[in-house]
Amino acid sequence: MSGLCGWHAGGVTGGKAASLIGRMAARLPRLPGDTTRSHVGGAFAVAVTGPANDIDLASDGGVTAAIVGQARWRGDFAEIAARSGNAAALAAAFARLGDGLFGALGGPVALFAVDEEAGRAIAAIDRHGIHRLCYRAGAEGPLVFGTTAASVRAWPGMGSDLYHQALYDYLYFGVAPAPETVFRDQRKLLAGQFLRRQGGRLDTGFYWRLPFAPTRVASEESLAAELREAVKVAVMRTAEGLDPAASGAFLSGGLDSSTVVGMLARNGAAPVNAFSIGFREERFNELPFARIVARHFGVAHHEYIAEPGDVADAVPILARTYDEPFQNSSAVAAYLCARHARAHGVRTLLAGDGGDELFAGNSRYVEQKRYDLYFALPRFLRAALIEPAVSALAFAGSLPVLRNARGYVESARVAMPERLQLYNSFARYRPDEVLDPAIAASVDAHHPVEVMRASYESAGTESRLQRMLALDHQLTLADDDLRKVVWACEAVGVDVRFPLLEDSLAEFAAGVPPELCLKGLQLRYFYKRAFRGFLPDATLDKKKHGFGLPFEVWLGTEPRLRDLVGDSLARLKGRRLFRAEFLDRAFAATGAPGSRGLHSEVAFGLMMLEQWLAAHLDSPAA
Repeated sequence: MSGLCGWHAGGVTGGKAASLIGRMAARLPRLPGDTTRSHVGGAFAVAVTGPANDIDLASDGGVTAAIVGQARWRGDFAEIAARSGNAAALAAAFARLGDGLFGALGGPVALFAVDEEAGRAIAAIDRHGIHRLCYRAGAEGPLVFGTTAASVRAWPGMGSDLYHQALYDYLYFGVAPAPETVFRDQRKLLAGQFLRRQGGRLDTGFYWRLPFAPTRVASEESLAAELREAVKVAVMRTAEGLDPAASGAFLSGGLDSSTVVGMLARNGAAPVNAFSIGFREERFNELPFARIVARHFGVAHHEYIAEPGDVADAVPILARTYDEPFQNSSAVAAYLCARHARAHGVRTLLAGDGGDELFAGNSRYVEQKRYDLYFALPRFLRAALIEPAVSALAFAGSLPVLRNARGYVESARVAMPERLQLYNSFARYRPDEVLDPAIAASVDAHHPVEVMRASYESAGTESRLQRMLALDHQLTLADDDLRKVVWACEAVGVDVRFPLLEDSLAEFAAGVPPELCLKGLQLRYFYKRAFRGFLPDATLDKKKHGFGLPFEVWLGTEPRLRDLVGDSLARLKGRRLFRAEFLDRAFAATGAPGSRGLHSEVAFGLMMLEQWLAAHLDSPAA
């Protein structure tokens, strides 16, 4: 994955500027064969690093521009890019259109452009957050940015103090969600957002959001044909220019990875390499479905069976790779699969992430629709009969039917999007129950809900489903799943691309009426209808299966893994960030005798936090 960093109006010039931009660039990810380019101007500096065909830097007519990733230009800027490179096209677009340049540019990119004479600069990431961009917090002063928090920390005076709210939010979500970072002095952009410095002030804005509108009014059959073509174009465009012998695709056995593999197999010019991860624990293992897809499309299928010891080996490696603490345990599975691909000579993998968030494939969409059925009942019936009756059932809690009825009504009455977190075992804990008393007072327990609501309400629609899709586009996809796959691949020296997040496909998906995406209680109704006959029936008819890791099971069978959790939590106690009794309860989740523990995923998150702190803040290299 390519990256960039730099500053504007920082007051650093000459040899000091050259040295500083070198230190910042050294903290960007670097895969084998990557190159670095940098440029120092009068009031700015910028550096890019990555594969030679994925990075570009140019100065033209007083504007300097740097861009990384796979740019998709429109209009005459496409001609400039073809003739002189993506950076020249960006410089021309910024000079001519200013902040409006994004109407001519798409694709998975991160960018920076500066016009020294006009005293303005802009930095941005792509529409889906495939790239990330951290920056110095504050409305005044220099614009300091980098695609890693580590590169921004190289700026003089930038601290490493932890942001206490982010610690609480990290355990709540499994990540520190944008716009916050785990560092008090830094923030990061959300998907489709830009950072601008003009007139001595810094501000952010959105240049793109999912354009929800039921613009697709054709028949289901014609829409399905249009979707199949859009997916084909997206997959083949993403794979364009890749060496088939050094590229491949993840294959979990689910809808999206199976679609990507199938499109490559049916439309590519060479045999396709597909890589799958499996487990001996049957309820976590999707290898049988991956094998069905591999046989159906005739691809070369490579499998790896994960063992408990793999987790203990992978955790320290992933902790060093992560730019911020990251809790999602399925990153281990992604890492092992990418490592297996790398051992077979693969340098680039295609991943299927994004389909669930664009075409309504997450099980919570059905769960929330079931709750909404309650509000379809007449209001007088709910208020005068059902709710009083349910309240009176408190004494009958031992009767399953009555207990379930009461739970359903109480859950339905929780406002959205808070209701989405009813399953969250951490959400019930107040900051003063979790954090050290000296820290808890500065933390707002309601902040995670405010983060959710900001994305939920950004949809600009009354559709409950589309609001949830907008929320998941940021929190589930940009903040979590994309980070998981990108960092897992980075840890083994593999680049990754996401064909289902091509801009044209995302915009098509946003125009599909929500009642087709989720018809009745059928997840991904429209998508499955479109690919009936292309994908195997077993793939289309299988139940939703998350890309999970049997971490809780393995805690009871792998002493190394349980010791790793215990040792990490013991060291975390010494940092005086969390209450000791909270950490003890987390360790109890590993099977230790004594009180009933927290959910094991919280224990995993605390372990990863300590491993990350040790790798990034304690070591002399950090």
